[in-house]
Amino acid sequence: MTAVKNSGARLRTRRDLPRRLSWGPVRVEIRHPPPGFPSRASSAGLNNNSFVIRISYGQVSLLFPGDIGPGVERRLARGRTPGAAQFMVGVHHGARRSNTARFLRKIRPKVIVFSAGFMNRYGHPHPAVLARAAMAGARVFRTDRHGAVTFITDGRAWSVRTFR
Repeated sequence: MTAVKNSGARLRTRRDLPRRLSWGPVRVEIRHPPPGFPSRASSAGLNNNSFVIRISYGQVSLLFPGDIGPGVERRLARGRTPGAAQFMVGVHHGARRSNTARFLRKIRPKVIVFSAGFMNRYGHPHPAVLARAAMAGARVFRTDRHGAVTFITDGRAWSVRTFR
């Protein structure tokens, strides 16, 4: 944040953006943080300010939940958002307490991609998270093992390709 402030760049926040955008058949929805959501100076507070974005094209949806914590996952799972998505990027790279069973039941992903570096020092994605993904019936891809993961859709059918 200091680097952004010192650079003179304009920092855009949730308040600066519309809640929903459309480009033809593509819909983009910012599902979190809601207006007025408190930001905190701690790293956990900053993570909880991650954007949760749902992109829909026809009958296919993708969810990008950022680094939200378990408390935000619980809040989203209780509400009517973020809604089901066939494709999801794993929350917080697959940290141990992320991707809760309740959250995954709400999203019902067919595919979860965990973005993590090869032999990363955090051990992401955590084995417990991988077990929860399997219990949710999701096919798991990991950038540390599969390399680049591409999700392809025409708005009805979809496929996944990897490249290493």
